[in-house]
Amino acid sequence: MNDLSQKIEYFDKELLNTTNYKDKLKLYRQYSFLMSTSDPQKAYDIILKGSEYSMEFEDEYEQKVMIVLQGICLIELNKYDLALSILLEVKEYFYLNNKLEFYAKVLSNIAVIYFELEYYNQAIYVWKDLISNYISPQDFAFRSTVMNNLISAYQNTFLYNDYSEIQIREILKHYEDQNIEKDQSYGNALNNLAVYYRLCYDYKAAIEVNLNLLTFATMNHFEKIKYEVNYNLFLCYQELNDEKKMLKYLLNALKLSKKSTYLYLKEDLYKSLYLYYKNKNDVNNAFEFLEKLYELSIEKKELRSGIDKINIQFNYNNEQQNGFYLNEHIKNNIFEWNRDIYLENMKGDVVKVNIDSIISVISTNKFIKIYFPNKQASIFKKSLKDFTDLLYEKFQNNHLLFSTNLRKEIVNLYWLSAFDKSSKKIYLNVLENEFIYSITRTQLPKLKEFLTKK
Repeated sequence: MNDLSQKIEYFDKELLNTTNYKDKLKLYRQYSFLMSTSDPQKAYDIILKGSEYSMEFEDEYEQKVMIVLQGICLIELNKYDLALSILLEVKEYFYLNNKLEFYAKVLSNIAVIYFELEYYNQAIYVWKDLISNYISPQDFAFRSTVMNNLISAYQNTFLYNDYSEIQIREILKHYEDQNIEKDQSYGNALNNLAVYYRLCYDYKAAIEVNLNLLTFATMNHFEKIKYEVNYNLFLCYQELNDEKKMLKYLLNALKLSKKSTYLYLKEDLYKSLYLYYKNKNDVNNAFEFLEKLYELSIEKKELRSGIDKINIQFNYNNEQQNGFYLNEHIKNNIFEWNRDIYLENMKGDVVKVNIDSIISVISTNKFIKIYFPNKQASIFKKSLKDFTDLLYEKFQNNHLLFSTNLRKEIVNLYWLSAFDKSSKKIYLNVLENEFIYSITRTQLPKLKEFLTKK
């Protein structure tokens, strides 16, 4: 009998024998958490039983906690609209009753829904706010969970930097104490560290961390982490042109994806498989994964549609002073939470770019060069005019990309920290790094008009 089977047997036995209702509800919660990483449907069934049991007692707090756990399980099952409805239903209860620790956990899981559907800016907004205003530095477990999530969101929007590594190592340092059990948060921190190394082109370090993490995730039945690690190893070996190992981990990731409800990686996985088989002239397999990509895009569109209809209820700014932006964004721009565009790079790959992650865009002959906060730049097969036309077509005026030179350069005033009128200098502060750009005298009124409309 393996370790997981023993734990399942333990909980089944304890639930039968326990009579104190609070102890029994605690068992339901622990049992559900145990199963959430390996069998989300079973976890949901357990929490439903726990919720039904909680209704037998006049304890509103315990009832609301069980409802929150239902929402968390529904996230694992990709039922995001139902999950969001449930979480929004109980959010106000915890706020009004000054249960701010649980209120923060509700908001964090709402951000998880945004992250899963690639609404990264919204997820970042909520998680940053929680770390700044709601999570005690002493609450290491929750703080590290949110910090791991935040770093992962940054890594998906080109906003990772050296600060990310500092935060990851701070989490990992906590687990150096031999008396502290290495849990899922430890695994997530290692996963973020491996991704960080890969994004910094240190593939040897990334592979070493990934292989150690794969052993840890297998021993602890962390199926989601195993799935991510295999895909990350594929990406490393792809960059190293090691086709044998690249294909091994790509197919491992595919195998794990079939056992998982995890939506987050599937688009990248199917795209990688499509491109691999396409390059091998394997038409049948290439077409199969192209079809899967299409089916997934329809599914995600429907999921986002369901979320967008519900989000209008997310009255964030009544509860905290700095929530005004998010509430207004939901109310006025419900159709446009996706801030991504797709561009073709010089390798012919189609790359997803979050427009708010751009620092500047420079024209290079018939192509554009985009600078990102990770101190990297990429060249894409699109003229500057075609790029600006694409921005206008998709976002109308709802962006902050401003032309410093009408023919050659655009900067993103999303990062604006100062403007010196006398020297005609624009200062952008990007994750504590300063970038300076010049504009001409004739552009002064255009800049003023541009910012006035925002």
